[in-house]
Amino acid sequence: MKLILASVFIIDVISSIRAAVYSQRYIALYGTNTLSVKRNMTILTTKSRVLCGQMCNLLYGCGGFNFGGKRTAGLSQCELKQGTSSMHTVQYKEDVTYYEKTEQDPFIASRDCADLRNFGITASGVYQVNLDSDGDKPELTDVYCDMDTDDGGWLVSRN
Repeated sequence: MKLILASVFIIDVISSIRAAVYSQRYIALYGTNTLSVKRNMTILTTKSRVLCGQMCNLLYGCGGFNFGGKRTAGLSQCELKQGTSSMHTVQYKEDVTYYEKTEQDPFIASRDCADLRNFGITASGVYQVNLDSDGDKPELTDVYCDMDTDDGGWLVSRN
């Protein structure tokens, strides 16, 4: 019995770690309230965008997903998309966000707290961002990000 409980605990921990990694592999490239109109590979319902991202990672050829919309029984629609989208294949849609697969490190690629938020980082705190994203070498700067006020993504500064 103890062995079974330990195995279940280890599987839960591994699943949590995988979920954290998978959630950071996708970015809301075109902002919130966007919808990719590319062909769906499959449509399902999930509890969170992290689980939707995990499903996309498991499906060969999936380059992104739409997540959101009206919640039914605590579940939202998850539309897995083949390949990636461009500005021409993205439209406005309330309460839905298109997430695209990225291999970028969220801290190197992030220019501000809003970028970190789009990478799925939701806890307020001190983070390093690349304020000079145009340079060829990242220059990381410590900033405080408020991820709670007005949907988060706020860089807080003081004199």
